[in-house]
Amino acid sequence: MGTSIDLSLDGMLLRHRRVTEPRERALLRFALPGRPLELQITAGSSGSKKVALRAGNGVSIRFDTASDSQRHQLRSTSSP
Repeated sequence: MGTSIDLSLDGMLLRHRRVTEPRERALLRFALPGRPLELQITAGSSGSKKVALRAGNGVSIRFDTASDSQRHQLRSTSSP
């Protein structure tokens, strides 16, 4: 489990205790603020990055299988 630091239509940056290898794959499950249902999106890691985060590594994740509906939810969440 990790904590989302940054979220975009294409992926997210997570603070995570475990180091990941490039191209490591995972099924991500997460909820967006104000949304009752979880999104489930297959994603691949770009690998752990040494970034200035308290307690953990920065893990860059790229979404592989976000549907049009999921992308719409991501877009509406990140809009001002």
